[in-house]
Amino acid sequence: MSTASNSNGQNGSSLSKSKQEVTESTPAWVPAFLAALEETGVILKAAAAADISRKTVWLRRKNNSEFAQDFDDALRAGALLLEAEAIRRAQDGVVRMKFNPKTGLPYIDPRTGEPYMEHEYSDTLMAILLKRHFPEYREPKGDVNVTSSVHNHLHITESDLKQLQAERQRFLTGEAK
Repeated sequence: MSTASNSNGQNGSSLSKSKQEVTESTPAWVPAFLAALEETGVILKAAAAADISRKTVWLRRKNNSEFAQDFDDALRAGALLLEAEAIRRAQDGVVRMKFNPKTGLPYIDPRTGEPYMEHEYSDTLMAILLKRHFPEYREPKGDVNVTSSVHNHLHITESDLKQLQAERQRFLTGEAK
């Protein structure tokens, strides 16, 4: 992934350099972890890149407010990179090879003799992004109460009932009109 832009719009780390420097109270793994978290947005991958356990990260986060803030900033930067990739995929789509579901083999394009490739876009991804940026596309939150009542009243006279019964009998016996 590429590096996120900082608040000045310049490329580079969104975390201040002073917060990433190793000091007596800052373990050596912190800068590597925060940089990897900023690039991936995935705590497990960032911990692996810094060669530490997730437990170490969570303990440091719990006990050090400055690290907790840097952690949140790096995680947000990673999330923004993921959002940028989602926007790219929704707008530009991806090229995918198409396979025959019965054989598992790729379809062959008769014009080229090469495997058939198709450009796909994600309407679902686009809808999610629209809902994120435009609240009016979101479904209303809260309870929805629907009250409905149906009142069917059927009034049949004695003569209408006798006529319906007679028609039913003729139908059952095959004597229908």
